Amino acid sequence: MSTHRIRTSHGVMSILPLLMASMAPVLTNLSYGFSLGGDTAPSLTLIIVFFWVSRRPTLLPPILVLLIGLWHDILIGAPVGLTSLLLLGVRAAIVEQNFIVFSQSFLLGWIGFAALCAGVTLAEWVLVSWLQSELLSLSPFVVQALLSIILYPVVAGICGWLDYIVFGIRKG
Repeated sequence: MSTHRIRTSHGVMSILPLLMASMAPVLTNLSYGFSLGGDTAPSLTLIIVFFWVSRRPTLLPPILVLLIGLWHDILIGAPVGLTSLLLLGVRAAIVEQNFIVFSQSFLLGWIGFAALCAGVTLAEWVLVSWLQSELLSLSPFVVQALLSIILYPVVAGICGWLDYIVFGIRKG
């Protein structure tokens, strides 16, 4: 398939961010044969939503982010609606505060992701502790955030490559 053919079909390919974000909880739920102290895994969904909203916010409008969050919660077994709330907050922070600048530089994107990931981690810990009526250990939340921050360059690299292949415009 020629690059021209891929680029001319980008209308159909505009569902790529949705497909990637929908597959993220499935990949997160797979067992990789090693343990980091329980069921702690990086938040691929957060990474993918952050990347695509930073690059192409119109491809992940709030309704799709809501549905992605619900799908994530159902597959992972989290309280339904929790991830939607957090992802919508991330989307709002990026779009409403004009953080699209994250897409201009890989380093800025990574720093921006790390900052938002820390905020999401803290919010998730507070909300889950509140929902369970007990103060949970912060450790698994921090491990998940650190794994997500460490894995961001790999996932963002794959997303950036696909962005370039499908849409043909290099950003960042």
